[in-house]
Amino acid sequence: RKAAKPPFGLVDNSAGYTLDVCTIELVVAGHHSAVVVGIHVATGLPADGGDLLRGRNGGTAREGQWKAKGAQLEEKTFGKAICIRYGSPNAPGHAICDMPRGKGYLEVDVSASVDELASLAVVHGLLEKALARL
Repeated sequence: RKAAKPPFGLVDNSAGYTLDVCTIELVVAGHHSAVVVGIHVATGLPADGGDLLRGRNGGTAREGQWKAKGAQLEEKTFGKAICIRYGSPNAPGHAICDMPRGKGYLEVDVSASVDELASLAVVHGLLEKALARL
């Protein structure tokens, strides 16, 4: 894979916790649009990271849009990793895997068109690589 642009990063402390973000846009052979990979590290959250992630994913899963023709929704866990994959036709989809860490988490979010979205197994592999580098 080839980066379309240099990685972009930022740190946001404005909500009372810290969110470190690194984003890279990849050009993937055979894909019609770019694939965007975001790595997010949240620390100092007001509650347990796992509880917050399960609440967020549960809210996403309850949205009625996933019943529309062509929409996709998949949830899976890999050990302690919490993953969700969702998207609708003509809109960017997301495949996200998170590893809760106390009052924080590490997240890998891959965004692409629904037809070209990475599997949760692939995104979990990226999460494992990110964890190994922390």
